[in-house]
Formats: sequence, C-alpha cells, structure tokens
Amino acid sequence: MVKELKTQIKNGLSEGKGIQRDDQNTKRPQLLNHTIIGQPQRIRRASSNVGFSASINGNIGVVSSQVLVFGREVTNVDHRYSTRNGHFTAPYEGLYFFTVSIVAMPNKYIETEIVHNGVPLCYIYSGEGSGYYGPGTNSVVVQLAAGDDVYVRVRGGQHGSGSVIDGVYSTFTGFFLSPNV
Repeated sequence: MVKELKTQIKNGLSEGKGIQRDDQNTKRPQLLNHTIIGQPQRIRRASSNVGFSASINGNIGVVSSQVLVFGREVTNVDHRYSTRNGHFTAPYEGLYFFTVSIVAMPNKYIETEIVHNGVPLCYIYSGEGSGYYGPGTNSVVVQLAAGDDVYVRVRGGQHGSGSVIDGVYSTFTGFFLSPNV
C-alpha cells in the first residue's frame, strides 16, 4: 500500500498535480489545497506568527471567578497575550490552540476554565490529597474572530483557601494554527 501511494504521488508530481510554479515561473513550488470540487487553491499564510507561553509568578491564593494572570512571560510572539490582565486577544480570524496546566498545592484543589468571550470552553481540575501536589491540564482548538478574547479563570466557588496554585508549574500557552481559507 505504501509503495502504491509513493507511485501515485510520483506520478501526480510528474504530471504537475499537487505543486505549482509561482507567477514568476521560478523553481519555488507553491503548495496547493484541493477543495471538494477539485479546484486548487494556494494555501494562504498569516502575515505574522502569533503565540505565547507564560507561567504564574509565585504561589497564589484565588477568589471565585478570578481571571488568572500568567505574568512570567516565556514567549509572546506578536505581544497578543497581556501579562498584566491575563487576556489573549486574537489579531485575526482563524483556528487557534490553547492549553492550560495548573498545579494545586499539597492538600488543595482548584477548578479553572479556558474562556472565550465570556463563555467557558473547557474545564481543568487540579488537586490531590495525601500531601501531594495535584496537576491538571486541558487543551482546546477553537475558531476565533479578530478581536476575540481568551483567558483562564477560576470556576466560581471551586477552590481551596490560602495559597492554592503553585505558580512556577502552572502555565498558559496558545498559538495560531491556520487562517480561514
């Protein structure tokens, strides 16, 4: 089966299917995206890369519905994540990926959620008894419009008291996957 696929690819490339020369007829091939009706389209790329990764500064306590601010920036390409208020603002329409990892302090618990324009997308439970740290992680792929807002907040009333989150191990990461074609 693999040999057959390789032959089909080779035959398709030799017949000019699947690649196309650019407008100046240089040797640089352009990738194509074939639609259902077989009409080739160039795969469009965003004008710039967008992505961020940040962690929480120190161990923190929380209150209900608090937006978590991941203030220790690791990466912030195009500066769309705010380390001041914890919000990511989409620069353009397309598909984005977000992931959150929260580590609860020993014998503590917390429930958080990834939120898009005020609506929860997914939930994260972090907690552990018996004196151990309790990690929790969740990820989501979401379609955003330019200007949409994504952040992480504490689920109302779903947390322990005192220092609940071990900040250095708690991260929020997001990046642009592809534009709408």
